[in-house]
Amino acid sequence: MILGDARIKWLLSGVSADKIPLESNIRCQISRFGRYIFKLRYAISFAVFFFVFIKLLFLYLFQFFFRKSILSNNISSVIIGVGRGYEVKSVIKFFEINSNNSIIVDNAFVIDNFFRCNRVGFYNLLSSALYSLGCFYSILKYKGQDELISLILEKSVKNIVAFSYFRAFFIELKKIQDNIVIYIDVVILQSLAAISVELKVINVTHGLIKLINPYIYPEYYSIYVYSEEERQYLLSLGLKSRIYVYKSSNIKHKEKSVVIFMTDLMINADVSDLKNVIKLFKLFDYKIQVKLHPLNYSSKKFSKENSIEKHNWGDKLDLSNIEMIGDIDTTSVLTEKKPSFVVAWDSTALCEALKSGIIPINMKELNLDTSVMVYPIRRKTLIWPNDSSVVRKYLTGDVSSDSIVESLRTR
Repeated sequence: MILGDARIKWLLSGVSADKIPLESNIRCQISRFGRYIFKLRYAISFAVFFFVFIKLLFLYLFQFFFRKSILSNNISSVIIGVGRGYEVKSVIKFFEINSNNSIIVDNAFVIDNFFRCNRVGFYNLLSSALYSLGCFYSILKYKGQDELISLILEKSVKNIVAFSYFRAFFIELKKIQDNIVIYIDVVILQSLAAISVELKVINVTHGLIKLINPYIYPEYYSIYVYSEEERQYLLSLGLKSRIYVYKSSNIKHKEKSVVIFMTDLMINADVSDLKNVIKLFKLFDYKIQVKLHPLNYSSKKFSKENSIEKHNWGDKLDLSNIEMIGDIDTTSVLTEKKPSFVVAWDSTALCEALKSGIIPINMKELNLDTSVMVYPIRRKTLIWPNDSSVVRKYLTGDVSSDSIVESLRTR
């Protein structure tokens, strides 16, 4: 069966996850165009051979137009981000990595960034291409897999070229340092390429995870998640990876303050509800602190490429007598500020707050489908304004913080 064959998982990269069945005996979805492609599979597979080598030759030559870094033999790790910036900082801090001994790829989706790190030798690129083509042609032998084969054929040239390049890239790095470690978010194709050359690949998530399809999910050496619910979910899928939950400190002595973690999309925020929250806490003399979303500090280039609009919350809210927190990670905010409450919009910060013994208030994003999230965030938080009475009871001394936190943790 194609599903479950770890060697060819990468061929399904780029195929919409909802088109791939969660069980190998279920037929996947196929369009009329896909059926037509399957009928021509042998002609297409023959043409793929030539297109792949033409594109790879172009990539090989194109990399010489970029000035590559000078790599030392002391390189111990590669940190691959997705362009947001803050994920690389988090990895360096959490794993206590010496950035001087690391290769940093800011954005995994821009191949130029890999060109600047290291050049790929022609022999390694050629051998990787032959390996990839061998995987590709092997799928044609499977019987009763018409739908899945047609889906793979639609993405074949793009996937084979990309996988071949990334596999050659990691082979070159392994020649420099055999025990180099790759730290990466869920970037499927690059992860599978590194795993295929037997490198140690650690999946460092930077947000709450969604439901996954184990047939396309890489077998990472280890995976780091934010909650025990996520850990148990991944274990239930039978993954061979070592799965860890990010550690957090239980904050016992809290300040009379509330930290608001702003959403990255103002359109998803009900500003009137937020005003009511701020008004309530000010009424009880709470210190209000605001932390802008990390994307607010992203580069102009990344913001432009991803159509990110940097918001001025001062245009919507009265920020007088409100402390603005700088560009530091959530864990540092919680341990340094020690707030009694955290307010956010279906954010990872709410999960981290509850783990630290802080009451999480969820403003809810207006257009977010939480049914695909593994962590039950709306069950593990106080929903505003529905649960505003619980907040008021705490503020008036009718209920303790510990009892609220415990009730949320056991929901």
